[in-house]
Amino acid sequence: MNSIVSLFESRGDVVGAFTANNVFTPALAKAVAQTGKSGKMCAYGFDLGPVQQDAIRAGDLTGSLGQQPFLQGFWPVMQLYLQIDRGISAANLDTRAQLVTKDTVEKVGKRYEN
Repeated sequence: MNSIVSLFESRGDVVGAFTANNVFTPALAKAVAQTGKSGKMCAYGFDLGPVQQDAIRAGDLTGSLGQQPFLQGFWPVMQLYLQIDRGISAANLDTRAQLVTKDTVEKVGKRYEN
Protein backbone atom coordinates (compact mmCIF):
# COMPACT_ATOMS: atom_id res chain seq x y z
CA MET A 1 0.00 0.00 0.00
CA ASN A 2 2.83 2.41 0.83
CA SER A 3 4.20 2.08 -2.71
CA ILE A 4 0.81 2.93 -4.20
CA VAL A 5 0.44 5.93 -1.88
CA SER A 6 3.95 7.08 -2.82
CA LEU A 7 3.09 6.79 -6.50
CA PHE A 8 -0.10 8.81 -6.08
CA GLU A 9 1.65 11.49 -4.04
CA SER A 10 4.75 11.75 -6.25
CA ARG A 11 2.82 12.13 -9.48
CA GLY A 12 -0.18 14.12 -8.32
CA ASP A 13 -1.97 13.55 -11.63
CA VAL A 14 -3.10 9.93 -11.27
CA VAL A 15 -6.70 9.61 -12.47
CA GLY A 16 -6.96 5.82 -12.56
CA ALA A 17 -5.36 2.64 -11.30
CA PHE A 18 -5.83 -1.09 -11.81
CA THR A 19 -4.54 -3.99 -9.74
CA ALA A 20 -4.59 -7.55 -10.98
CA ASN A 21 -5.20 -9.80 -7.97
CA ASN A 22 -6.64 -10.20 -4.49
CA VAL A 23 -3.38 -9.11 -2.83
CA PHE A 24 -2.99 -5.69 -4.45
CA THR A 25 -6.64 -4.72 -4.90
CA PRO A 26 -7.27 -4.22 -1.15
CA ALA A 27 -4.00 -2.24 -1.00
CA LEU A 28 -5.21 -0.05 -3.85
CA ALA A 29 -8.46 0.63 -2.00
CA LYS A 30 -6.57 1.59 1.18
CA ALA A 31 -4.25 3.86 -0.80
CA VAL A 32 -7.19 5.59 -2.48
CA ALA A 33 -8.83 6.18 0.90
CA GLN A 34 -5.61 7.32 2.59
CA THR A 35 -4.85 9.89 -0.12
CA GLY A 36 -8.40 11.27 -0.16
CA LYS A 37 -9.05 10.15 -3.73
CA SER A 38 -12.21 8.16 -2.96
CA GLY A 39 -14.72 8.92 -5.69
CA LYS A 40 -12.21 11.18 -7.46
CA MET A 41 -10.34 8.57 -9.48
CA CYS A 42 -11.12 5.37 -11.35
CA ALA A 43 -9.81 2.44 -9.27
CA TYR A 44 -10.48 -1.13 -10.39
CA GLY A 45 -9.11 -4.49 -9.37
CA PHE A 46 -9.67 -8.22 -9.41
CA ASP A 47 -11.56 -10.50 -7.05
CA LEU A 48 -14.64 -9.95 -4.93
CA GLY A 49 -13.70 -10.81 -1.39
CA PRO A 50 -15.25 -8.98 1.56
CA VAL A 51 -12.53 -6.29 1.57
CA GLN A 52 -13.11 -5.48 -2.09
CA GLN A 53 -16.89 -5.41 -1.63
CA ASP A 54 -16.60 -3.04 1.34
CA ALA A 55 -14.21 -0.81 -0.62
CA ILE A 56 -16.68 -0.62 -3.51
CA ARG A 57 -19.47 0.33 -1.11
CA ALA A 58 -17.28 3.03 0.45
CA GLY A 59 -16.23 4.44 -2.92
CA ASP A 60 -12.56 3.54 -2.46
CA LEU A 61 -12.83 1.19 -5.47
CA THR A 62 -14.85 2.05 -8.53
CA GLY A 63 -15.31 -1.64 -9.13
CA SER A 64 -13.72 -5.06 -9.27
CA LEU A 65 -13.80 -8.04 -11.58
CA GLY A 66 -14.57 -11.39 -10.02
CA GLN A 67 -14.93 -14.93 -11.24
CA GLN A 68 -16.63 -17.99 -9.80
CA PRO A 69 -14.30 -18.89 -6.89
CA PHE A 70 -15.48 -22.49 -6.51
CA LEU A 71 -14.70 -23.27 -10.12
CA GLN A 72 -11.33 -21.51 -9.89
CA GLY A 73 -10.31 -23.64 -6.91
CA PHE A 74 -12.06 -26.97 -7.29
CA TRP A 75 -11.96 -27.49 -11.04
CA PRO A 76 -8.17 -27.23 -11.54
CA VAL A 77 -7.64 -29.82 -8.78
CA MET A 78 -10.23 -32.10 -10.36
CA GLN A 79 -8.59 -31.71 -13.77
CA LEU A 80 -5.20 -32.66 -12.33
CA TYR A 81 -6.72 -35.73 -10.72
CA LEU A 82 -8.43 -36.77 -13.95
CA GLN A 83 -5.23 -36.25 -15.94
CA ILE A 84 -2.98 -38.15 -13.54
CA ASP A 85 -5.33 -40.93 -12.45
CA ARG A 86 -7.49 -41.43 -15.54
CA GLY A 87 -5.49 -39.95 -18.41
CA ILE A 88 -8.30 -37.54 -19.29
CA SER A 89 -6.98 -34.31 -20.76
CA ALA A 90 -7.89 -31.02 -19.14
CA ALA A 91 -10.70 -28.93 -20.61
CA ASN A 92 -11.20 -25.19 -20.78
CA LEU A 93 -13.74 -23.77 -18.35
CA ASP A 94 -15.21 -20.29 -18.49
CA THR A 95 -15.50 -19.05 -14.91
CA ARG A 96 -17.78 -16.22 -16.01
CA ALA A 97 -16.25 -12.84 -15.26
CA GLN A 98 -18.45 -10.53 -13.22
CA LEU A 99 -17.86 -6.78 -13.17
CA VAL A 100 -19.10 -5.37 -9.87
CA THR A 101 -19.61 -1.67 -9.14
CA LYS A 102 -21.40 0.28 -6.42
CA ASP A 103 -24.66 -0.28 -8.34
CA THR A 104 -24.30 -4.08 -8.32
CA VAL A 105 -22.23 -4.94 -5.23
CA GLU A 106 -25.27 -5.93 -3.18
CA LYS A 107 -26.07 -8.65 -5.73
CA VAL A 108 -22.78 -10.49 -5.11
CA GLY A 109 -24.05 -12.28 -2.02
CA LYS A 110 -22.19 -13.99 0.77
CA ARG A 111 -20.32 -16.57 -1.29
CA TYR A 112 -17.02 -15.89 0.51
CA GLU A 113 -18.21 -16.59 4.03
CA ASN A 114 -18.23 -20.41 3.90
